[in-house]
Amino acid sequence: MKINFRESLAATLIVSGVVFSSCVDSDKNFYDPNYRAQNPMGNISAPNGFDWLLFSSINLNVKVNDTFNGQYHYTVEVFDNNPVISPDATLLTKGFAKLGQDFTTELPVSNSIPMLYIRQIAPDGLASIRAYSTENGVVNCDFSTPVTTQTTRSMSTRAFTTMTTPDSEDKSIFPEVSPTNEIFDQNNFKANGSYKVTAKTTKINIWASGVSLYVTENITLSEETYLAANCKLFILPNVTVTMPQSKNNGQINCLISVGKGATLKIENDMQLDNNYKLYNQGTLTARNVTYTNSSFIYNGEKGIINISGKLTGTNGNSNMLNEGEVTATDIAVTGDSHIKNINKVTVAQLTSLNCKNGSWENEGEWTTTNMHIEGWNDYSLNKCKLIINQLLDLHEAKIINDAGAFIKTSRLYMDNTLIEMGAKAMFTVEEQAEFRYHTKNRGFKGTGNEKALLKMKKAVATNPDNNDMIHYSGNLQIVCDDHPDSKRDQWGNIRWTMTGGAEWASESTNPVEIAKSECSEGSVTNPLPPTEPEFPTIIETANKYTLLFEDQWPLYGDYDMNDIVIQLKGLKYELDSKNKTNKVTFTVTLRAVGATKAIAAAVMLDKVPASSINSIAYKAHKPTTFNLQNSGVEAGQSQAVIPLFDDAHKLMGKNTREFINTQSGSDNNVSNSDLPEIEITVNLTNSIEESAFNINNMNFFIITDRAQQRKEIHMPGRQPSDLANTQLFGGNDDGSTGTKYYISKENLAWGIIIPQSFKWPLEYRNIKDVYKEFESWVTSGGTENPKWYTTFDNNGTFQNNKN
Repeated sequence: MKINFRESLAATLIVSGVVFSSCVDSDKNFYDPNYRAQNPMGNISAPNGFDWLLFSSINLNVKVNDTFNGQYHYTVEVFDNNPVISPDATLLTKGFAKLGQDFTTELPVSNSIPMLYIRQIAPDGLASIRAYSTENGVVNCDFSTPVTTQTTRSMSTRAFTTMTTPDSEDKSIFPEVSPTNEIFDQNNFKANGSYKVTAKTTKINIWASGVSLYVTENITLSEETYLAANCKLFILPNVTVTMPQSKNNGQINCLISVGKGATLKIENDMQLDNNYKLYNQGTLTARNVTYTNSSFIYNGEKGIINISGKLTGTNGNSNMLNEGEVTATDIAVTGDSHIKNINKVTVAQLTSLNCKNGSWENEGEWTTTNMHIEGWNDYSLNKCKLIINQLLDLHEAKIINDAGAFIKTSRLYMDNTLIEMGAKAMFTVEEQAEFRYHTKNRGFKGTGNEKALLKMKKAVATNPDNNDMIHYSGNLQIVCDDHPDSKRDQWGNIRWTMTGGAEWASESTNPVEIAKSECSEGSVTNPLPPTEPEFPTIIETANKYTLLFEDQWPLYGDYDMNDIVIQLKGLKYELDSKNKTNKVTFTVTLRAVGATKAIAAAVMLDKVPASSINSIAYKAHKPTTFNLQNSGVEAGQSQAVIPLFDDAHKLMGKNTREFINTQSGSDNNVSNSDLPEIEITVNLTNSIEESAFNINNMNFFIITDRAQQRKEIHMPGRQPSDLANTQLFGGNDDGSTGTKYYISKENLAWGIIIPQSFKWPLEYRNIKDVYKEFESWVTSGGTENPKWYTTFDNNGTFQNNKN
């Protein structure tokens, strides 16, 4: 139990080695300022300058992107998490802005909150969110300016590989008639000769170099064609050539040209090698086609290539350029090969890039069932439309989705991949995106001077507990309503980031519209008719704070931090169009009394003079023993001091000075449903900044001695009221000097504000023993274990041991 003593008794007992409870009270008539109580933290002290705060003050300025030229106000909301994807996101503050009027405020933020999520809601209901770090104490959010990116791309990204397009009107490569009438004879031809191939030909096996053959009639060959170095085979318009296969089809620098309306039918496989060229303006069919060793396939504007199996580019800087239509079961880019589509490619199963230096470029429409890219490949460029009907699977890769380009996939898997998106580019995931791990410079990045749009129906993490699952950055709009939140893991790492001006929106209120085009399916917005917010607007934040007090100042107590436990919640204010208020409501709940003396409580508004208060109204439990002005604030005070309660025990419905809600199984305990709630409404004479009522400026204190110069106990660093006994400063364990108030000689505190609901220790249980991380937080000056209040011994808190 807590006992009183006089100076002489204290001295006697100290000499005899008796150890006291920290709840010992000094009698003012026998007060010895030199007497020191035992340090409740043992030999531990806090470093000089430690403020004991679990929250920081953020200077916030928000400029909106006003597209209505100042006609209407935009609503600005600030959250501790992304409100689109996090149902438990807490509204920290709210205000209004428009052209020429920013939203500016001072915002207290828990040290455990690494990011602020700021939402701009336009008069037409469209909304967007940006994220900002709280680390530096200043947040300047400007929705109106283009973001700064490391790379700002022009309207078109330069191709990775230069491919020379053959001239379809060049008769030397696409002849329409044979320049010779000499009939080809398999057994009689000369090097560098030109011959006309007719229907009688069943075999083409050329061993002399430089021969040119012009096929003028349909032929069916009995075996694959073989051409010596620098030979050319021209299939003239509307002619069909059929051969069983074309795998070993010749030597270096050969050409097969398929004219308009002509057909080359290869019943099995075809391989182009040794700088071999295939130019097609007609139709080519084959089972599998491989191009390698600097070979080149050109499919012209009228060309059609149908491959029942696989089209493969391998090593040796081989190229394929499509300006017509290509269909295949699979297409693979490996080694140093390259493929570029300008018109239309349809892949029935898999498009794959498994190489470091090969490239894939699409300037037309590419449709595939699945697409797989790996091998540290950085050379995938989409400049028009890419459709993946099932899975886009990306590992250690990079894709550029160029300005105005469009990618759509049913499912997406990404592992340490970078997707750069140019101005007005779109990337749509219709079902689910799965993210494994990404370094900080990977993920999705908008690189243009206008927003790119990323739309995902759902996103998940491969490893839900890991950090760095994905990163969003640059001039990018993310639209996703189902996504893991970004909260820190137990080591303080953020699961994912949104930086560099990237913005987030809900599907229903996305403000970024992209016009439908030949390349893009586009995206429409759903604006409402613009309206002005109703003023005054009632703003209600979801912030909760738990205030813990020790009652023995200027002596140390037992440091169970439960002598008075108060919860603050329900801050509500009426805000005008200038972000000022003249009416504020807040609710305090007395939750525990671990003291055996009469204790009162009040709050001083550090930034509100007493003369600024018009009236104070209590919904219930109005104090009756304070000396009040007519306005309801305490008399004799320069700042507005609002009484909370006269007597903690009586407020709890008790007539004796016993512990309440600090001992297990006590008959004095009060259930949550019976705890006294005090709702207080403050009416001001003039409108002031709403920040005057944030936790930084609400100076809560308890009164343990109601003498003329009373004993007040405030939170560390907070100033006393005008009625406090300041002669006690510096005496006993108190180390207050100048404007450094309510800090002990070991830099310990008599009060702590917890930025959430809190489970306080049982009676006589030192907080450092119940909350094992508390000590390191104190001794490190707050740098270690900033969320110490979330890790505790279940056997040491009242909430876990009521019975």
